[in-house]
Amino acid sequence: MAIRMTKPWQPLSPEAVKALSGQLGVFELADAEGRVVEIGFAGARSLFGLRSEIARALEQRPHGATRFRVEVNQQYS
Repeated sequence: MAIRMTKPWQPLSPEAVKALSGQLGVFELADAEGRVVEIGFAGARSLFGLRSEIARALEQRPHGATRFRVEVNQQYS
């Protein structure tokens, strides 16, 4: 069974990162055209969960990522 992320895209910005929770889950990063450039997860080893992983993406901007979306999920793997 495939599960698609349906949450709206958010801009990859410091304000958006601050609003994230420290929960576990999965995320997608996309470029300005809306193409998904990375899919990842915040697992038990992520210091502050999704907030840490998206903050890393904000600093590194992998593949020109400009937006993200997350799904809180305890079964991330």
